[in-house]
Amino acid sequence: MLASRGAEYTSRESPGVVQDRKSNRYGMGFHHHCGCLVIDSYFDADLPNLLHDLRDESQTVAGWETHPDLTPEEQRGLWKHHVSETRPSAHSVRETPLRGPARERTAENDAYWAHRQRALGIDDSGTALEPHEIELVEALKSIGDPPSKWLPVPPPMKDGRIPASNDMMWHGKPFEAKRTTSANYAGIKGSITQYVKKALETGVTKDRFIIDLGDRAVLSEKVRRQVERYNIRNQKYPIKELWVFDRNGLHQVNLIEK
Repeated sequence: MLASRGAEYTSRESPGVVQDRKSNRYGMGFHHHCGCLVIDSYFDADLPNLLHDLRDESQTVAGWETHPDLTPEEQRGLWKHHVSETRPSAHSVRETPLRGPARERTAENDAYWAHRQRALGIDDSGTALEPHEIELVEALKSIGDPPSKWLPVPPPMKDGRIPASNDMMWHGKPFEAKRTTSANYAGIKGSITQYVKKALETGVTKDRFIIDLGDRAVLSEKVRRQVERYNIRNQKYPIKELWVFDRNGLHQVNLIEK
């Protein structure tokens, strides 16, 4: 066993002093069930590459050079959130995929998502992207096809409502980006029609969509054929262009008009 926890101990002897849970007495030996020894080390060369890699990772994710504006408490929170997102727990393997169900951006995890958003390297118009939007842009970047810009949220109208707007400029055109893990026709249709309808109510056109199914779901051939007929089946809310991003990559859907 290797434990890098030197800062927690107040003396050279304290790492080997543990409390017997049954008798409530103290004795030597780090664990009651094995014969491990406590050996102090003060040189980097004595540590395995794993610890050097962890140190470099923590500096990149939450270090002073990367985030000089964060307090120590905020840096610890950023690193803790990073570990929870990227490591299995002691009790179960993390089931959240790279592009899983949509998650909220909260005050507790905002620094983490802000870091990932800055790493996108696109013009975000000063908008705080939602986690699923950040994950989509990351996935598009990974295949060399990122959006050129994330569009700003328009100001409120006179009645206080926020008008609808498209999400991003992609391939030189405004696109709406939606996340659903329901890889069936109903799930994809629902991710389109309700937003086309809401946009029309505020005089905005949404007719180009990219639907992100996450990195587990797959667009089956049956569902693809159904989605190709979207405009025929939804003549009140037609669209001009549709792309689907699933576990196997990015697919353009050939929309049939007749």
